[in-house]
This record gives sequence, structure tokens and C-alpha cells, in this order.
Amino acid sequence: MGFINWVKQYFQDTGNSYKRGFKRLVFAAPFWVILISVVLIFVGFIRIGILKYNRADQNMAEYWEQGSNVTYRELSVYARGSRNAGETSPLMYINQDISLKKSDVNLIRTDLQTVVDSGLKNRKENGLDKEGRPVGWEDCYSSTIVANVAIFDEEKNTSSNINADTTLVAVGGNYKAFYPFVYMSGGFLPETCTDQNQIVLNDVLAWRFFKSNDVVGHKVVIWDQVFTVVGVVSEPDSKLDQSVGSNAPRAYIYFSAMEKYTSEPSSGEEGFELDITSECAIQCYQAILPEIVKGVAENDFKSAIPNYNGNNPQLYVVSNTGRYNVLRVWDDMVPLGETAGIMSNYELPYIEKAAWLTTQHIFVCMVMIVLGFVLFFIGIIMTVMHFRKIDKTELQHSSEQIEE
Repeated sequence: MGFINWVKQYFQDTGNSYKRGFKRLVFAAPFWVILISVVLIFVGFIRIGILKYNRADQNMAEYWEQGSNVTYRELSVYARGSRNAGETSPLMYINQDISLKKSDVNLIRTDLQTVVDSGLKNRKENGLDKEGRPVGWEDCYSSTIVANVAIFDEEKNTSSNINADTTLVAVGGNYKAFYPFVYMSGGFLPETCTDQNQIVLNDVLAWRFFKSNDVVGHKVVIWDQVFTVVGVVSEPDSKLDQSVGSNAPRAYIYFSAMEKYTSEPSSGEEGFELDITSECAIQCYQAILPEIVKGVAENDFKSAIPNYNGNNPQLYVVSNTGRYNVLRVWDDMVPLGETAGIMSNYELPYIEKAAWLTTQHIFVCMVMIVLGFVLFFIGIIMTVMHFRKIDKTELQHSSEQIEE
């Protein structure tokens, strides 16, 4: 019987110990609430910082502001087009309401240059330069096409069997001013085209072909044309970037080269009347403009785009500068799905997809931070109530002792 009583006593003592521990845990609830809130706030702010740091391509205007007393704003416009044979055919111009072409770029440049010259009154020479390029600001344009790229065997004067389906980014203007590439070797395509058959590879494609990044001077074949490699670049490789294809083989060529080697008749997109012209369409046009008064540059940019209608925009305009401040993120995300629905009408390069995905992640972090602050105040209130309860209990206990 002694042993049985010992066992009963042991389990009773153990049970009482667990009860006391559970009570302490319940009494410590304010502490855990505050701890969770601090973790949420801390993780949210740190994550937002990392996300913004990985999107240097959205902050190129800041580089222009260094050493200058002028504020700049980076802006982008995305247009639509039609492809006759999917991604392997160029994006073709449809009509003036939804598409952009090279002649539109000339119009935009002329209008924006007039605005820039009027804002910077101390400029000695006004207007575009002799080659029709911007003065005092920068722009670029691009479009994409998928093509088979193969190594060129100079000894046999033929392409080898080492090839890859590659996304080609056809560019014009000062493209490198908008994208902070890391150059593994060589450089980017010169803004002034002296050789239309030059190409820049990303490090993924260079390594796949040559097992090296030092491949300047090597040659590849696209559309039965020989292109000379002038540089190898490393592109953003964060997890967000990789999720939208940054680690895929990619190369950069001149827009004029794509026009020359992929000339083909275009067909109208359903629901739109086809323009009688047949030209390659511009997928994205970008500009970095001086902004004397906040918000004016964006209005000037939209006004310079041919047939842009702010009440019914058929082109998607993005102000890259300040894209990730609280109000912009909220405006882009609320109502939920509205901006994503608009973007679904456009072919977007992986950089813009990554930028939009970053907006979504920052919005989630903002929700975490707000939730953290709510929990923090709840924890403070619980703590105050807890100590008041303890004080009340001690006061009651003291009163009972005095009465005794």
C-alpha cells in the first residue's frame, strides 16, 4: 500500500506542477503577445529593406541626382502588339491607340526635350542632339523575341550543334542607363550603333555555350546571321527575380537588327483594327526626366505619348521612382487584383514582373507590420490589466490581514 500511495502522491504532485506552470504561462500571455508583435514588426521592416535593395533597377533616377541639384524621375510605358507566330515572331504594331513604334519615339523625344529645355533655362543649346538623342535626360526602348541562338564555328564557317532557345531583348537608346548590370566581361551595346550585328549575352547563356564569361569576340548565329559578342552581363538573381525567369538564357541586340532580320507582315489583335503600316512594335519605352516640381514629370511624360488618354488609358504607365513608398504600394494593391488585371493585358519583361512581385511582397510586409503594432498595443493593455489585477489582489490580501 505504501508504494501505491507513493505513486498517487507522485502523479498528484506532478499534476500540480503542470497546473502551476500552465498558470504562469497564462499570466505571461502579455509578454508573448508583445514578443510576437516585435518579431512581426522587425521582420516586416527588414524584409522591406531587402526587397527594395534588390530592386536597384527601379532607383536609377537616384544615380542621376548624385552631385546635382536637380531631382529626376524614372518613368516607363508598356504598349501592346501582335505576334503572328507566338514568341518566335516580333511584336508588331497594331494601331496608334494601343501600340508604339519608332516614329512615336521621335515624337515623344521632341515633346519631352521641349519640356526639359523650358525647365532648365540655363541650357545654352536647346533641342535634341544631331543624332536625335535626348540632351539633359535619357531614354531607351525595347521589345522581346524568342530565337534559336547557336555557336558559330569560325573554322568550318558554320553554326555548331550547341544552341539554345533564347529571349532576345532588342534595344535602342541608352538602355544601360536604366539597368545596373554587373559586367562579367566587355560592355553593353554602344548607344550609337556602328555594327548592327553585335550582341551581349547574359552569364547564363555565356556559360552554357562557352563555359566561361570571358567571351568577348566570340560569335553566335541568329536567323542565319553571325553576331559578335561584345559583352557578358550578370542580371539580378534574387529569389523573386529567379521566379520570373532571370536565370534563363537571354541576350541583347539592337532593335534595328530585329527589324531587319525578322521583317514580316502583321495581323490585327482581336478587337482592334489593324493599321495599314507593318512595323515592329515597341514593348517598353522608358525615360529619366528632370523634375523641378514633384509630379510634373509624370504628367509631361503622359502628355508626350501619342494618343494617351488618361481617362481611358490603353497604355500602361509606371512611375518607377518612389514605387515602393507606402502610399504607392497601397494604391497599386487596393482594390486587390485591379492593377494585376490591367497588367495582364501586356507582355511584360521579367524585370517588370519582378518589380510587381516585389510590390506584392512589400504589401504583405506592410500588413505584417500593422498587425505587429496592433498586437503590441494589445500586449501593453493586457500587461497593464494584469498588473492592476495583481495590485488589487495584494490590496485585498492586505485588508484581510489587517481585519484579522
